[in-house]
Amino acid sequence: LGSFAANDPAIRREAIEVVKRGMDAAAALGVGEVLLWPGQDGYEYPFQANHDRAWGYLVDGIGEAAQHRSDVRIGIEYKAKEPRTRCFVDTAAKAVLLCEAIGLPHVGVTVDLGHSLAAGENPGQAVALCNRYKRLFMVHVNDNYGDWDSDLLVGQVNLWLSLEFFYWLQKAGYDDWFVMDFFPYRENGPAALEQCIRNTRRMVDMAARLTRSPLEELQAADDPVAISELLWQQMIKF
Repeated sequence: LGSFAANDPAIRREAIEVVKRGMDAAAALGVGEVLLWPGQDGYEYPFQANHDRAWGYLVDGIGEAAQHRSDVRIGIEYKAKEPRTRCFVDTAAKAVLLCEAIGLPHVGVTVDLGHSLAAGENPGQAVALCNRYKRLFMVHVNDNYGDWDSDLLVGQVNLWLSLEFFYWLQKAGYDDWFVMDFFPYRENGPAALEQCIRNTRRMVDMAARLTRSPLEELQAADDPVAISELLWQQMIKF
C-alpha cells in the first residue's frame, strides 16, 4: 500500500529510515550511489489516489532521506506499472520533475532501458532529458516489446531504439556502470548474460562511431532517409 507515498505515516517513516540505513551501508562499503525504486507507490483505480498529496509525500520523504548525507547519491528508478497498476513516478519527465522539486544535486534518475520502452518513451530522449537537467545517474539495460518489463536480451527486440539510447549516453559523456537488469527465465543464464554484455559493448562501440559521423548534419537537414542509410552503412561496417 505504498512506501514514501503511503497513507499510513508509520509506513512513510519506515521508508525514509530504510533509505537512510541503506545510504549508511553504502558509505561504509565505499559505494557512492544507491538505487531507489518506488514501485509500491501508485494506484489501481480512478479516484483511489490523492495525487497532489501523494506527490507531496514523495518530495518530502525522498528529500528528507537524501538530506541524511550528501556523499551518497540516490538514483530514482521510474516505471510505468508493476507492482502497482499505475506508478506515480512513471516517466523520465516525472522523475526529473521529482528531482527538481527535491532540489538536491545528489538526487537523480536511473534510466532503465526496458522501463522506458514499456512507458512508451524513446529511451534516447529520456537520457537526453535527464542529462540536460544534470539528473542522469545510472542506467539499466535490457529489452522488451513495450508492453511489459520482460527483461530480455539487450538490443534483441528494439535494436535501433537501443542504439539511440547508447548514442545519447555517449553524447551525455556517460562513463559509469551499465547494469544488466536481465532475467534469463528459460535461457542458459551465464551464456545469456555474456550475450547481454557482448551486445552492450557492441552498441557502445557503434554509438561512439555515430558521434563521429555526419549524423548531426543529417538531423539538422531533417533527412531521415539519409540517416537510415548512414545507420545501415555503420551497421554493415560493424
